[in-house]
Amino acid sequence: MAYPVDPGRTVTWAKHPDWEQELVSIISGLPRAEQITVFAPATRKSARLKKAKQDALHSITEALFDARGDPEKAAKQVASVQRKLSQITKEYSGIIRGLVNFPEHRATTLGSLDTTCPTWNLLRPILRDHPDFQSWDENATPPAPQAANDHAADPFDPMQDVRYHDAAQPAAAPAAQPAQPVAGPAYPNPALAHLYAPNYLPNHVNNQPATPVAAGQKRARRDSGSDLTEGEAREARQAAAATALRRADPSAAELFPTPPVNRGAGAAPVPPTPTPPAAAPALRVPAPPPLAQPQPAAAQPAQPAPLAREDSLAFSSCPKCAFPLHELSANDAETHLRSCLDSSGATVTECPVCGMPMDGFADNEVERHVDDCCKGVGGSGAKAVREHVVFIADSKTVPKDEKTGEAHECIMCFDEFEPSQRLARLSCYCCYHEACIVEYWQNPSKFCPTHRELDTTQEIEMRS
Repeated sequence: MAYPVDPGRTVTWAKHPDWEQELVSIISGLPRAEQITVFAPATRKSARLKKAKQDALHSITEALFDARGDPEKAAKQVASVQRKLSQITKEYSGIIRGLVNFPEHRATTLGSLDTTCPTWNLLRPILRDHPDFQSWDENATPPAPQAANDHAADPFDPMQDVRYHDAAQPAAAPAAQPAQPVAGPAYPNPALAHLYAPNYLPNHVNNQPATPVAAGQKRARRDSGSDLTEGEAREARQAAAATALRRADPSAAELFPTPPVNRGAGAAPVPPTPTPPAAAPALRVPAPPPLAQPQPAAAQPAQPAPLAREDSLAFSSCPKCAFPLHELSANDAETHLRSCLDSSGATVTECPVCGMPMDGFADNEVERHVDDCCKGVGGSGAKAVREHVVFIADSKTVPKDEKTGEAHECIMCFDEFEPSQRLARLSCYCCYHEACIVEYWQNPSKFCPTHRELDTTQEIEMRS
């Protein structure tokens, strides 16, 4: 086949494998410096290197394809050649990585190169000593394969008669201990017994039988609680608080011993309980300080409302007098707009929402256009909505057909989506090349190319 050839509107590499062979053959005939530049990764930020790489790609594309003098077609062919070179280098790097990491599969990998990488014989001399690719020595001797079963390979191995000692038997588990009652009011912890006053312990701990007389004394003390004065009730609360503190912190027992609690006049006397001689004298727990009354907070000056961003308001300035409206409240801004727009004199030169020139429009047409822009119905120009998300596609995120698994085509350039390309997804989930959709946004329409029914009448008239 005579080169350069005319590939048509789309460069279909899969249908013409000889184009790939010719591409690598053209690169193999270049000087060594240009070969290194063509296969240099895109992560390098040198402007000089980028320009040299683009010049080399243009010369390679001109030797391979014929654009028939169409500059737009020539640019698409250069982009297609660049994507094909990225795919070739990715396949080459994967093969080299497998040969380095899995030398035992070297024969299998080299035997399948005719299918996995048809340009291996031309590509290997170019990238063998390239500084940006992993090196691999094809003259190195691969390791010998290991036998699957050592005993089967050598049945007379002397180690097979070795007798190992029996494994040590595990020690017998200790016998289960009877469950102990959980420490509580009925079973106080002996380590904390010094925190409990004798009168607060259960009867069997104080060695006092639970007799009907003792039960009557407790009932009398409980009934006389209603006759306590305010001071006696406060002392009782303080005693309960000190007891709780001693239970929580054993070190507080010496500072807060159990104070005596005043009994009512009608309560039956309780026989005294002997106390140990080393016990500290009873101290009166000081009353806690009164709670501080909350002071009324000083009136702070009202903070000014944060200024709204210009892009969060429909009108950031008056369309007639250019007065900044974001510094005013909503009511003041509305009053200013009504008074200024109703007055005679100045005219609106551009739409404050979409920036469209309004020269020559009647007052009712200006009002209708601004109202449509505020409602999101109309609008065009530099401020119109242009929404898309850009991502770098890989083998999993490339848009594919659900049945055949083949990659979809960009309906704007009719080129198939490939990994490592920058794609743009619109809000309607339609995908295009980033360069295609950015160029499309220069048109009056601001909606998806496949959903043109959303365009307004004004945009259709401007496009026609």
